[in-house]
Parts: sequence; structure tokens; C-alpha cells
Amino acid sequence: MTAKKKIAAALNQALAEKMAMSDSLYAEELADFEAGLKASLDKDADDALLCMLADQGDVAMMLIDGDGKIYQNEAALAKLKRMWAAAFDANMQLLVPLLSDHISDGDLGVAGIKWVKSGQDCIGPNTSHIRLTGQAPRCFATKPNFTSTPSRSRPRLFSGCRAPS
Repeated sequence: MTAKKKIAAALNQALAEKMAMSDSLYAEELADFEAGLKASLDKDADDALLCMLADQGDVAMMLIDGDGKIYQNEAALAKLKRMWAAAFDANMQLLVPLLSDHISDGDLGVAGIKWVKSGQDCIGPNTSHIRLTGQAPRCFATKPNFTSTPSRSRPRLFSGCRAPS
């Protein structure tokens, strides 16, 4: 199994609540990025931001909502499921491969979430074009506007874009 497939499998297991998420991975890797990701959320005018990391079978997750509240691991998953009530599974089927690509390249898996009106698509540079039935949000940028200088072999964040308004 390739590294990307192992990462995708770990993400899917965590998202399906078949394995606990790692508090230590969150504390060691994701916690340091909280302020920068929160600033990215504001700068990109996203409605929420999802960040995931998988390392050696462990998974950690961060969700920052539009009010700037940060949710960790299982609390982040519960909040995301409430936000995407009708479209969670469909959205995750689209997101997991993108997040896995990012993580396998040594980056954090990050997605800026935009709420869109029903029937509206989101198209732009570094943006996934999604057409889903069900509740918004169904459009997200996969590379939020945030950069970081990685230390050691820490994950990197992409710099770049946001979904159009």
C-alpha cells in the first residue's frame, strides 16, 4: 500500500469514528499552527477551516469556525458533521483524496470552507469544483492563503488562494 493510500485509510478510519484521534499528534504538530490558520481564515474570508494530519497511523484534526473558535480532534469532527449534516459523507469523499495528497507531500491537509447558495459552484485557482446535492457548504479552497517556515521535518502549509466570493 502506498503512503498516500495509508494516509487516506487513516483519515477515513478517523472520520468514520473507527479509531480515536491523537491528542499528542495535535499537541506536537497542529497546535503550533492554530494562530496562523486562524489568521488565514480571516484573510481568505472563509467561513470555516479544516486541517488534518496523519502520521504513522495517528490522525489529528482541527476545525476553526467562522467565529474563530478552534475545535480539536473528536470535537472538530462532531462540529463538522453538524455543519455538513446532509453532505458530510459526500464532501469527505471529495476531500480525503485532496488532504491525502497534501499530507503525503509533507504538507498539512488544509481546506478553507465557503458557504455557498444552493445551485452555485465554486471555481477558481487551486479550488475544487464541486457539484453536490444537499446543504452548503459544498465548496472549498484546498490551499488557503497561509505560509509557514517549517522547522525540522514538520508539515508545511500551502500559500495561495481562496475560493471566489
